[in-house]
Parts: sequence; structure tokens; C-alpha cells
Amino acid sequence: MFNNIADNIIKDFNKIKDKLHKILSTTVLEECLILYNLVRQLEDHSIIVEIGTGLGRTAVTMGYGCIGKNSIVYTTDNYAESDTYSEWGMKEHNQGNWNFEQAKKNIENFEVKQYIKQYNLDSIEFSKIFKEESIDLLFIDDCHEYNFVKSEINIWKNKIKKKGIMCGHDFTVRLNEQNTVARAVLDSDIVRNGLFIKNSIWIVKRWW
Repeated sequence: MFNNIADNIIKDFNKIKDKLHKILSTTVLEECLILYNLVRQLEDHSIIVEIGTGLGRTAVTMGYGCIGKNSIVYTTDNYAESDTYSEWGMKEHNQGNWNFEQAKKNIENFEVKQYIKQYNLDSIEFSKIFKEESIDLLFIDDCHEYNFVKSEINIWKNKIKKKGIMCGHDFTVRLNEQNTVARAVLDSDIVRNGLFIKNSIWIVKRWW
């Protein structure tokens, strides 16, 4: 599931990547392919959850993965200010374009909008919607600060189904830097039985 992406998956993704490119995101298209592949491998009627909608690129990517499977992507972002914004993200934020309504507009421009349910909640409030062991795939791309990421993993880890997937963005290791997503993931107990890294996407299959 993680190492090799089938030729037909790549072929299908290539049909949509130019459309995805129109939505600004720090998640590059190669990483979107990874998410698309993960969703395509899930069973029908799966529940996919995203924390950190941004402007909607990854939600739309996973929405395309739901076609023909009757799966749903639940995505949320409260668009709180953070010192972890990228340069372009801060520019969009300052121009008033980094918000729920802009993401909604982006999502509604795609034919997969019926597979996406968008929320404007913080992670803790959003987590209350889901029962334990109810989520097939969770993708985290929220605040990137160490303590926040560790807390978020702990809040959500038991919401994942047995053998379900928890994954996230921005797994980058910087020397002498402790306040990173990578450090928070590595310091959590979910990686005890292994961790898969592809580009800056981290992936763990639930074993606990």
C-alpha cells in the first residue's frame, strides 16, 4: 500500500493533477498522489478525516479518491494564525484569502464536492464528532508546533479503526531543531511498530 503505486492509480491521478495545481498548497502534487493512492486502497464506504483544510487541495485530492467508493472526506480548519505559515500562506492570509469561504469556493469548483464535508472547527471540537475506532484514514496538516502535534496525535489515535491509517504532512528533520512535526511524531508511542515516510508525508498503520 505504501511503497508501490500501481500504474492505473498514477494514470488516474495524472488526469486530475492539473486541476489540483490551481489550488494553492504547500502539499505538492507528488504528495497528493500519495494521499490519492491511500484513499483508493481503502474499502468502500470509508471515513476519511482531514485536520487542516487550508485552501482545499488535499481535501479535493482525497475526494477524487472517493469516486465510485461511496466514501466521505470530513475536513476541518479554524484558520487560526500560526507562526508556522509558509511565506505564501501568510501572504494569502494577510490578503484575506486564507479562510473557510475561500476553501469552500475552491472545493465547490470540483465535481467531487459531494464527497467532501467541510467544517470550521478546531481539532478538539472536531474530534467529538467521531466515535472511537470509526475512522479509516486520518490526515493531519494542522499547527506544526511540537506540543500541539503530540497532543493532536493523542486526541485522535483511538478514533482510528484497527489497521486504519494515521498520516500527516511536513515530516522534515532539521538538525538541532526540536520543535518540529517529525520530532513530535517520533516521540509519540504510535511509531513503536514502524513508520513509513514518503516525501514529507508520514504514515502509520494502527497496531495499538
